[in-house]
Amino acid sequence: MLLDRLKEKPKPKVDEIDYEFPDFKSTVDRVPELLTTTVVAAVIDVLKNDSELASWMRQGLVLHQNRGIEQCQFCEKPLSKDRVTALEAHFSDEYEKFVQHLDQRVKELQNLLAAIAKIQVPHKLTLDDEPGADFDSLEARLKIALASVKKWISTVVQALNDRKQRVFDQVELKIEPPQVDLGTVEQLNVVIRKHNQVCDDFGTRTRTARMHQTISWTAGILGSLQSTACRCRSKRSNDWMARSPDRSGRSSSIADRLRS
Repeated sequence: MLLDRLKEKPKPKVDEIDYEFPDFKSTVDRVPELLTTTVVAAVIDVLKNDSELASWMRQGLVLHQNRGIEQCQFCEKPLSKDRVTALEAHFSDEYEKFVQHLDQRVKELQNLLAAIAKIQVPHKLTLDDEPGADFDSLEARLKIALASVKKWISTVVQALNDRKQRVFDQVELKIEPPQVDLGTVEQLNVVIRKHNQVCDDFGTRTRTARMHQTISWTAGILGSLQSTACRCRSKRSNDWMARSPDRSGRSSSIADRLRS
């Protein structure tokens, strides 16, 4: 076990998932108004019924006005003041503000889609074994939640774009917030934080393992030395005892000869 600890290699720390689910209630409250708001203008029927033509005419009107051009750059004929006035009445300030509001809201929603695309979930293999145990199920739940959010946002964006093409018509869309597990991101981040804590503690664990290994090795060496010393003492004692009778016999023989 200690050797396993010493052989371990540290895994790098990983970034937490930087994502917060959108405020669905805010969108649900604001979008229906955009889809049903009535724009007041002196409507030109042909433009009202042809969104593609209306878009082209609007861009051309703005282009000529911004450049101060009084001659049509398409047919090269002078611009009729009555026609310009009629177009300005159709594309009124209220019309322009409403279209800008639609564009702004669509951009905000597209930014939400872009934020989802940028989400980076670390691969399970980059995580420590213990905190990564529940990673698969949490990652699967997050993917399901994000897919629901993307589908919902895309539906709202499509409705707003449809309204932009039909500024003078109301668009009906029943908007309900998606049912998603809003806590999935935080639960995954808890797993990631545990992994990062393991990374931070790796040095301490390794030093502790080395210390215990050193203690174990030292104890083993001391035990071996003590065992060797005991065997040496025992051998010397046995050798001495084995030689003692001979010395005793020789002493007795000399004493007997002296007495005689």
